[in-house]
Order: sequence, then structure tokens, then C-alpha cells
Amino acid sequence: MALLWSQVLILICCVTSSNSEIIHIDADAPYMKFINIESKTSELIWIKGRQDAAIGLFQFSNTSSMVYEFIIGGWSNTLAAIRYKQHYPNPLEFTKHEPDLLLNPHQFMPFWVEWTSNNVCIKPGTVGSNGQAMQSTRFNDTTPIRYISFRTGMKYALKFAYDLSCKKPNISL
Repeated sequence: MALLWSQVLILICCVTSSNSEIIHIDADAPYMKFINIESKTSELIWIKGRQDAAIGLFQFSNTSSMVYEFIIGGWSNTLAAIRYKQHYPNPLEFTKHEPDLLLNPHQFMPFWVEWTSNNVCIKPGTVGSNGQAMQSTRFNDTTPIRYISFRTGMKYALKFAYDLSCKKPNISL
């Protein structure tokens, strides 16, 4: 199956995983598939696409329970942002054109997302790798993070595959 130029592919799957699933999301579609991450505090996500990938962290499996949202390759793939409870258009943190926190339509880029009781963070690469991290404090917010979901914005469709138990992507989809 060929990846269309206008698609974003978020990949969290292993070559040998039997739990992997591929989900197709149309452009501008809301968060729809919620994945339980209650026992986790971090996740490695591989993304390939032009712009506007969003990763949401939620208390419950519905969009009104969003706690944080990470935007990667937003604003025509020029900025990344962290939003607290969907406060648009004023994200907590921006990074200017930092190539490590943007998308690439030609290759998969790894992003490490982490949430603790004190902060949330997204950084390029896998855990332990070097790279410019973007983080924010949790505002004394003790809301438990139990679900993760993905969406895209603007005019580009989204396709992602996941398996939350793996750390190595299968980029031959």
C-alpha cells in the first residue's frame, strides 16, 4: 500500500506485533479512537507526513476530557505546540522552526511523549536520545491521564498504526 503525499502516518507498531491496528482518519476529523494508557507515563510515537499531527492525552475516552494536546508540524509544518485543555489559539509552549520537532513527508520521525505528576514533555527521538525537548509544568493539575488519541488538522488525511507494547517501528506499511 503506497502512502499518499497528503497523508500523515502515525506509527506505533512492531513488525511482529499481533495487536497492531491501522486506522485511517480523514482530514479535520476529531479524536475518535481512544487507547488506554492508564499504566503508562510515556510513549514512543513514529510519525510520517506533511503537517498537522496531533496527540491528545485524556482522562476519559471522550474529547471533552482532554488534559493535554501536542501539535507536531502545525502552522504549515513550522511550529510545534503543547496545549492545556484545548485552549486554542494560545498554546502553552511553542518552538519556532525547530527541525527536530517537525514532520517529514519522506521519512518516519520518532517522538517521545512523556507525562508525569509534574510535567508533560515531547521530544524528538527515542527515549534517552538527544534533542530539543518541549515541556510544560502540569499547573498543579492532578487529573489522571488514562487515554491517548490521534488526529490531524487542516486538509491532510491521517493514517496511523499502533501497538503500545513495542519500541521499534515497521515502516514498510
